[in-house]
Amino acid sequence: MQPLGGVDLPDETSQVSVRFIERQIVVGRHLLVFERLEEALGLSGLQMRCPDGHARAMKAYPAELRTRIVVAVEDGLSRIEVARRFTVSERTVRRYLTQQRQTGDLTPGRSSGMAPTIGPDQAEAMRAQVAAHPDVTLKQHCALWAEAHGARVSIATMSRTHARLGITVKKNGPGQRAG
Repeated sequence: MQPLGGVDLPDETSQVSVRFIERQIVVGRHLLVFERLEEALGLSGLQMRCPDGHARAMKAYPAELRTRIVVAVEDGLSRIEVARRFTVSERTVRRYLTQQRQTGDLTPGRSSGMAPTIGPDQAEAMRAQVAAHPDVTLKQHCALWAEAHGARVSIATMSRTHARLGITVKKNGPGQRAG
């Protein structure tokens, strides 16, 4: 076991290299290390990316850190000094001060994310399409959707929509779908 930031990591992670690049951490090939690094180093607000393409989404800074930032400004430190001390941008400090002043609360808001291309209001239309054409591929479903609704969607979008709606299509042989 190799200690890192007070956390013991398995032997296979002993060759992990960590580099700081513009608020991201690039970690050697072991995705399993992310949670331990995040916890050990207190990096919950950073995006973690592995060179093989795995990435962790950016998380909001915890309410405790936000509170410490606001208290530091209220104790007389300048916003720039506070930003340097807590390794956040000055804009983040200003945003937290504004949030505290306007709402009296510093809990992170919920990220809305992007609205799905095929929304919940179109779920029944998608289920009907799959029921009417159970043997077609995702690519063919995309073409059918574009023809019926006038909106072109990618295969990835169609796949995510099927997954979100719990639509599965059983295959009955190599490359053939069951009806």
